[in-house]
Amino acid sequence: MTARGFSLVELLIAAALATAVAGALAAMVAPLATFIDRAHANADMDAGMRSALQHLTADLRQAGSDAAIALPGARLARVLAPVTLLRDLESGEAAVPGTAIRLTFVPRLAAQGALAVGAAAGDTLLRLDTASRCATGPPSCGFRPGQSAVLYSSAGAAAVSIDRPAEGVVVLTRPLGVAFPAGAVLCEIITVSYGTRHVADGSRRLVRLTTGGAEQPMLDHVVEFSAATDTGDPVLASSLSWILRVQAPAAAFRGPAGFLFRRAGTATRARQWVPDVEVRGAVALRNAEASRW
Repeated sequence: MTARGFSLVELLIAAALATAVAGALAAMVAPLATFIDRAHANADMDAGMRSALQHLTADLRQAGSDAAIALPGARLARVLAPVTLLRDLESGEAAVPGTAIRLTFVPRLAAQGALAVGAAAGDTLLRLDTASRCATGPPSCGFRPGQSAVLYSSAGAAAVSIDRPAEGVVVLTRPLGVAFPAGAVLCEIITVSYGTRHVADGSRRLVRLTTGGAEQPMLDHVVEFSAATDTGDPVLASSLSWILRVQAPAAAFRGPAGFLFRRAGTATRARQWVPDVEVRGAVALRNAEASRW
């Protein structure tokens, strides 16, 4: 350097050094960026899996829950399957293994009552015992128009829909198909289904369907969801096992199809890979009565 500034040689040397430093930094940053992207993908997969499994296990704990006013000899799980495995959500057909699960239970603080007198096949009006076996008391044990309910005794069960309640009675939207004795339990019921839907990228989305038909997205990028029972029967079971597997959201994180990846991606180097996450679980159904059916 002179009093008049840098020479051309010095500028060229400085430019070469700056280029070398920039190249070194880029070589360090690129792997770091890949690592951060992989970490985000793994975190998203783990968080989504945890949330979906929390909802599923919470509903499984309630499967087969009985009405609070039910008598010992007329448990709901004796006449209505708490858990049914389905071929898929669309068909609703029972199958083992299933790719969908339907759970049935009486919700906490449900509307519930018992018949004061028997009901014959073809009846639409049910008279309730509001004096002794009625969850919330008169006028109609908490029933509301449009509710889904089940009427059951030790001999069987029937799904019904409430048209309108009145003083000490409820009117059904459709006639009963079979008769029920006095003391049969009428209670609000919830049916929840878990299964998958196709999405545009070729994967599937785990969804939760409620009694009213509302569909809640639970988990994206699912490549497998299946369930089986201890009995091998799609309806009768005392325990349930399932497999849930999800893939990285971007094809750039997936390598060739095989053990690590159910569906192939475009990643060419192992350091770019984010393997599928698979969880296998099993739960004993605490309200099941499969051994007595």
